[in-house]
Amino acid sequence: MSLIAIASYKAKPGHEKAFNKIIDVHVPLLQKQGYVTDKPPYRMNSENGTIIEVFEWESKEKKERAHEDPKVASLWNQFFDHAEMVPLDSLKEAHHPFATFKTSQKVY
Repeated sequence: MSLIAIASYKAKPGHEKAFNKIIDVHVPLLQKQGYVTDKPPYRMNSENGTIIEVFEWESKEKKERAHEDPKVASLWNQFFDHAEMVPLDSLKEAHHPFATFKTSQKVY
């Protein structure tokens, strides 16, 4: 059974450009490695600049394998050089029954 992931990241000040380059290859790498489905991910922006990314893991097992993959680990390490994870409930938009975010400029 597949799993939907909702991840939220905020680039560190001055790291926005570098982080955008990294996030552009995130889901394509996971797809190439066979961990997530080919369904196009969604990318949205919160009012405070947080990026929300929604994608679909193939399964719980594939998600766990991704965490052991050196290529994925390398990319995720780069993520944290340039951004921090942000809890969804810290976003103003998440406090509404129909959370609404701006669509990202990125088209997959």
